[in-house]
Amino acid sequence: MPNTTIRALGIGCGLALLALPAAALEFNFDPEPGMDQQAIDGFEAAGALWSARFDDPATVNIDIGFRSLDPGVLAETGSQRVTVDYQDYLDALAGDRTSADDAAAGPNLQPGPAFRMLLNRTSNSPLGSGSAGPFLDDDGDANNDRVRLTRATAKALGLVAAADPGLDAQITFSSDFNWDFDPGDGTRANHFNFVLVAAHEIGHMLGFTSGVDILDGNSPPVNGPFADVQFTFVSGKDLFRFSDDSVDQDAGVLDWTADTRAKYFSVDGGATDLGGFSTGRTFGDGRQASHWKDDRGLGIMDPTVGAGESPQITALDLRLFDVIGWDLAGAPPAPRRADLSIATGTTVDVTYTLTATNLGPDGVTGAVIDDDFPPGVTGVTWQCAAAGGATCTASGSGDVHDTVDLPAGGRVTYAATGTAASAGVRTATVAPPGGVEDPVPGNNGGG
Repeated sequence: MPNTTIRALGIGCGLALLALPAAALEFNFDPEPGMDQQAIDGFEAAGALWSARFDDPATVNIDIGFRSLDPGVLAETGSQRVTVDYQDYLDALAGDRTSADDAAAGPNLQPGPAFRMLLNRTSNSPLGSGSAGPFLDDDGDANNDRVRLTRATAKALGLVAAADPGLDAQITFSSDFNWDFDPGDGTRANHFNFVLVAAHEIGHMLGFTSGVDILDGNSPPVNGPFADVQFTFVSGKDLFRFSDDSVDQDAGVLDWTADTRAKYFSVDGGATDLGGFSTGRTFGDGRQASHWKDDRGLGIMDPTVGAGESPQITALDLRLFDVIGWDLAGAPPAPRRADLSIATGTTVDVTYTLTATNLGPDGVTGAVIDDDFPPGVTGVTWQCAAAGGATCTASGSGDVHDTVDLPAGGRVTYAATGTAASAGVRTATVAPPGGVEDPVPGNNGGG
């Protein structure tokens, strides 16, 4: 039997319906009137898979149904969304780091308040209106500074109150298929695994979505073209969507184009390809961008499932949910990050003294005192005390440059204080005025 499409599927996690530990995440399922009890129980079992894997103290409210849908469609999900500033999303993620991937991913996201991305098919493309060619959108307008989150993701991050009673999603299953409601012993041939398909649908509601699907369905010749500013649908998942071409622009530049070029999940700004994404139902590979690449066994978010198959929630599924805002139960603590630096130095309070004395036999008027302090000595102030009939300037700051009178036997004493990285070296001099000979010039300097 050919694979069957699952619209806007959600995430599932490492199956096998074992007794799982309780967790903080809770689901409030509101069934349609008259809904089959087996389907209600299947949703409860799917919710329990996620509750056991996420620690976030959030209550998620989902309307569920079980009735006929379009041919070939197993199930479909409609998630309620909120739009937040990119910077607010960054701040919320920074305050919610609980794993090694969180610690690695956060610093590799583009800094706020806006992000850059490859885009195509817009009316204002520099390559021509509606052009399929990718161009760098880095103008910082509305589609660069906002993120569109499911309400459930916003609850996980505290951007919507965790217990807010508003509706978070609607999930409807087709009653036109053979369903296996008890997958504990595997999935019966020619039947679809209700619990795991429900887990997939819940995963979409938990944030495995891509706004590229909006671009893909609203570009010529299907619709549009529209200006880039109208595509304010970049999801949390999209911030981790890269291509070789986007990374060539610069590390961290995301790829938000609808075309067949390969796009992949990365937590280090695009340096490492962890797994491919589908690229678009209309202009891409034929599958919604809100999924992993088909038929590679990457996780429960694969876009198709066949009868008798039991898709599993994988470690890769969980890594993506982790970095967009969910806290994994039992995850080892994220390493704390701090860029620390140190500079050393020593400052000392220094005191300098200088005494100039006239040993005679004659007195002098207008002797010049110069005392230049070492470079690096700051905040110098000084006072002068005169004795034996000498005169000097009483106080000052900075280097000493003073004219003094020194009678025979007179002296002036300068006391200077300051701060220095080291005591330093200084040289002070006293020089006689013109017309006066100093018989012993060798003692006119000191340091």
